[in-house]
Amino acid sequence: MSRAIRSVSVEKGYDMGEFALCAFGGAGPLHAAEVAVECGLPRILIPREPGTLCARGMLLTDLSSDYVRSFFADSTAENLSQVLALFDAMTADGQAWLDKEEVPAENRRFKRVLDARYRGQNFEVKVDCDGLGPDDLAEFEERFHAAHTKEYGYDIRHRAIQFVSARLQAIGDVPKAPQAEVVGGASLDEAKIGSRQVYFDARNGWVETPIYDRGALPANVDFAGPAIINEMSATSLILPGQTVRADRWGNLIVSTNQ
Repeated sequence: MSRAIRSVSVEKGYDMGEFALCAFGGAGPLHAAEVAVECGLPRILIPREPGTLCARGMLLTDLSSDYVRSFFADSTAENLSQVLALFDAMTADGQAWLDKEEVPAENRRFKRVLDARYRGQNFEVKVDCDGLGPDDLAEFEERFHAAHTKEYGYDIRHRAIQFVSARLQAIGDVPKAPQAEVVGGASLDEAKIGSRQVYFDARNGWVETPIYDRGALPANVDFAGPAIINEMSATSLILPGQTVRADRWGNLIVSTNQ
């Protein structure tokens, strides 16, 4: 799990100290504390009812349909105009799909992205093309250089740029219920439902560890690990030396003290 996280973060040039690990699913909160330490992540976010997060996401996510047109050409003003024409054609297809899905006009959005590369490369970067017109070739090239630098850490401004594929995402915004605040329990003592011996590692050995009912945790009260936090859909494990609190929205915020 740690290697998978590093492959999309550290190996892409991102500073792990700027991120939080979001732990969801039935097993995610059980492993997150150790994974975060191994990856050097300073914070963990465990959302409400993490075991049902994927199902809630399916209910709340926006409608989306993707369209793509291949267009291999050099970055010129004439070719940019042809790319914009492709975007317009795909937008018409997207509008037809959103009509079929009965999405109101005010809830529709479109995102334009162009895959591009330096001449001679065999990999592309995605460049945001929203707001670009036929006279904005210089702006597109600046966006490309910035995207390449963000992805790979450098640019080659003297090398020609090639277009590869035009992509359009048609989005229908789904109405979402307002987020409800969680009152929580009156005190940490009332949330405690027992304790048990837990073996963490060779350094800590067996440790008497309190067990808490997540739904009864008071909001915005910090407490130190080790701790086990139980709920219907998951079990969250907090390691010795870490601190945790339940915020007013019901999320668990864990500090790994990295």
